[in-house]
Amino acid sequence: LPADALRRAARGLPSVADVQVRRTLPNRVDVLVRERVAWANLQTDTGAWFLADRFLVPYRRIDAPAPGLPSIRYGLWPASMVVLGEPAARADEAAALRFCVQWTRRHPEFPVASVSIDRSGKLCLNRAG
Repeated sequence: LPADALRRAARGLPSVADVQVRRTLPNRVDVLVRERVAWANLQTDTGAWFLADRFLVPYRRIDAPAPGLPSIRYGLWPASMVVLGEPAARADEAAALRFCVQWTRRHPEFPVASVSIDRSGKLCLNRAG
């Protein structure tokens, strides 16, 4: 069994965050897969929704935002440019968006409907109501 090919194939799946493949004697291969965990609903400027992990890597297209997850509107790209399993935002933008979402979780007195970032890089907390 080509372990490297198996590793590449598993890493090529959008919902896989990490994979380890080990050969053990005598004739065994151990495969450990860590799946991405839904952290936010990500909406493109064309209105498409995706589940994304905490690094803003979209890994599944969805019809509507998943309940219980924050919604992030990311107006820098259309849905046609989304590559599942690839980061949707630059590292600095992802860090800023993560910071905002974490802040909203620590401050329930400020109910947030969504966090958005526009084409100019302007970050906005949209208060619920």
